[in-house]
Amino acid sequence: MRHTRTLLTTVAALLLLLTGYLAGTQHALTPSRAYAADDCRTFTQTGHQACGAFLQYWQDHGGLAQQGYPISDVMSEVSATDGKTYQVQYFERAVFEAHPENSPPYNVLLSLLGSEKYKAKYQQTPPSQATTTPIPATPSTPTSSPAPAGHIGPATEYPNPALTPGDTFPGVTQAQVCVSGYTEGVRNVTSDEKAEVYRRYGVPNESGKHEVDHFIPLELGGSNMLTNLWPEPYEPIPGAHEKDRVENYLHDEVCSGRMTLAQAQEAIRTDWVAVYQRIPMSNKGG
Repeated sequence: MRHTRTLLTTVAALLLLLTGYLAGTQHALTPSRAYAADDCRTFTQTGHQACGAFLQYWQDHGGLAQQGYPISDVMSEVSATDGKTYQVQYFERAVFEAHPENSPPYNVLLSLLGSEKYKAKYQQTPPSQATTTPIPATPSTPTSSPAPAGHIGPATEYPNPALTPGDTFPGVTQAQVCVSGYTEGVRNVTSDEKAEVYRRYGVPNESGKHEVDHFIPLELGGSNMLTNLWPEPYEPIPGAHEKDRVENYLHDEVCSGRMTLAQAQEAIRTDWVAVYQRIPMSNKGG
């Protein structure tokens, strides 16, 4: 019996020590320390990493859908709110601010970005808010929008310009996109990102109905950003398969020197259906 009591006491003491160690480790996990590689996640879409406590906050608070991609590294910045210097990191939809003086989960807070932008924009003349139309409590997700003036096809043939205006890799050149195998080297859209594309458009992910398409195609310098992705329908025709033929045709035009890369990108963005209607029948697969 004495041996049993001694063993239980020892186990209890070890558990208390382990709990204290883990708590201390969690508190120390803030952006002020040097992180090992396995504490970080690299986002090839923007070339930046999220590490440690910032990565934890990103994962716990909506991830890609709510915060977007990181668009900066961690940096020191003087807050316009209180004049103090903080370690911050910019994401597409937020600015993370490190507060190592706080215990987790409050060791990362969002900067008062809305307050700062409001003061900067309306400091002299506040907007009239009495006549502002209230925002619905549960707004519907836009699935499509009327085709802009000049489009010859129905709205379903084009992405919603508010969600997918099109995006290209910075500095991409004609020489790069004309190298064999270029698209395989830059294609990087995860299953989570594809799911987010369907969510943004309010479209069910049903086999055989849509494909997640690069609006400005990779072979013409398009990027993997969400602003360049949309759930393109296969029908009505011309649909996803026909747009592929337009992309191949324009790629051939660029690589033969008959068209510049910028002209091909603009042709897709302006009205890809119009391009489809004027390309030779041999390029249409007919």
